[in-house]
Formats: sequence, C-alpha cells, structure tokens
Amino acid sequence: MKDLFESLLKFKIGYNNQYLYHYVAPLSSVAWTAILYKACRLLVLSAMTFTTILQYLLLALLAVVTLFNFYSLTVGKKKRNQAKINYQQTLSALERKAFELMKQKNLKFDVKQGYINDLNDGILLTFDTTHKTVAVVLKDAEYLFGYDEFISCTQHYETLENNKISTITVEIETKDSIISLLFGSKAWKPNSYLGKFLISDSREFCTLLERYCLEKGSNSLSADQ
Repeated sequence: MKDLFESLLKFKIGYNNQYLYHYVAPLSSVAWTAILYKACRLLVLSAMTFTTILQYLLLALLAVVTLFNFYSLTVGKKKRNQAKINYQQTLSALERKAFELMKQKNLKFDVKQGYINDLNDGILLTFDTTHKTVAVVLKDAEYLFGYDEFISCTQHYETLENNKISTITVEIETKDSIISLLFGSKAWKPNSYLGKFLISDSREFCTLLERYCLEKGSNSLSADQ
C-alpha cells in the first residue's frame, strides 16, 4: 500500500469527521501539460495571425483593384481621349497639306491611310487611283511618285540584346530615289501592345503600296494591251 500511495500527498481536512485525500500529479506530468497547453495556444494564435494577414492581403488587393478601376475610368480615360485627339489633329494637319498638294498637281487623292509613330509624328499615305499616283505626306516633307515608278517597299527593325526591337522603319524604293520612313525610334518588346502596333502599321504600309502600285498597276497594263 505504501508503494501505491507514493505519488499521493495526504491533506487532512476536517469535514463531517471524515478524511479527504487530494491527488497531486507528478511534476513531470504537470510540465508536459503546461507544454501542451502552450503549444496549443501558439497554434491557435498562429492560425489567428495567418487569418488576419490573409484578410489584410485581401483588403490590400481589393484596394489596388479599386484604384486601378478608378484610374481607368478617370485619368486613364482622359489620357486615351487626349491621345485620340492628338492623333486626329496630327493627321488633320497632314490631310490639309495633302489637299494643297492635290490642288498644285491637279490630282485627286481618293484613298488615304494615316499612321503615327512613337514620336507622335504622322505619316499619311494617299493614292490617286485615276492618275495612278502615290503621295506620302509628312509634317516637313512630301513624296510624290507614280505607280510605274514604284519598285519595292520593305520593313526593317533592329533586334537588341534584350530581345527588344528598335528603329522600326519602312524603306520605299522608286526608280529615282529611296524614301525612308521612321515608325519606331524607341526600344519595344515585340509582344507588347505598342510593339505589335508599330510592327503591324509598318507592315500594312508596305502591303498597301504593293497592292495599289504592283497589283493594280499590272492590271491596268494588261487592260491596255
């Protein structure tokens, strides 16, 4: 019996002439219980901390999305509208020059296509399909040549070490001269919106020239024969 009660401490309490015994656990058991309690508490606090951090991250993400939408609806929209206005003003100025050139040369430009480079300089390509004449109008120059004078139009650009493209140009070869037009002067990623835009515009420019000068020019020659 002595061995059985080695872990018990007897506290004599007088109550109704009876003896009550209070069990006291070993110190090692108490220590483990305290450790488990602290561990559980840390886990609960960690879970609460993670949840709180996640909530803050979601709130921050919501704030960023809200600001982006606000920017798109206000500042971004104003910038897009201003860019559109600048584009229209630039091409309108070139169209006025083309109109003056048309009167001087007694031509009628019935087909026109406008472009703008990354320096905000306009390029106006016009065709007089009756007199088989092409005019390329810039802010400081005009180039005029007939369909039969056109030889080729090629697109060029440089590929930089970082895989960006730069110096996007179009080279028009005629019987009398070579005309070089700049579409992109800065470095652009080929897959970026502006990079694709400049590449597409310069390619379209050459496609239009070839379509009118070569295909329609050859068709008119065949008809004459």
